[in-house]
Amino acid sequence: MRKIFLAHPSDFTKALMNDFAASHNLDCYLWDDFDDFAYLIDDMKPELLIIHQQISKNYGDKIEQGLAECKYTDYEVVILGQNFSNIKAEYKMDAEIETANFFEHILKSILKTH
Repeated sequence: MRKIFLAHPSDFTKALMNDFAASHNLDCYLWDDFDDFAYLIDDMKPELLIIHQQISKNYGDKIEQGLAECKYTDYEVVILGQNFSNIKAEYKMDAEIETANFFEHILKSILKTH
C-alpha cells in the first residue's frame, strides 16, 4: 500500500482525508508532531508529504530541519496553498481542496497511477 504523510491544521479535514485515502488504497498518516520525526520518515518511507500552508507557516523551519535529517529522501512534497517556508516542494495545490476529488487527483497527477 502506498504511504502518505498529511500535515493539516484541521482535525475534521484530516479525519475526512484519512477516510478518503483509505478508499483509494492509500495509507494516510496524520502528521502533527514536528519535533524529531526523521526516524518516522526513514522507517515508513512515504511516497508523498502533504503540508498545508498554515503548517508551513507555523512549523516550516522544524519541518525543513527534520527533512534534512532523513536518510530516506525518495518522497515528493505537496504544499496546499502558499509555501511560507523554505521547504522544497515539487507540487503546489489550492489550500481550499475539494476532499472528495483530492486523492483521485493525487493518484493521477502526482503518484501517476490509473
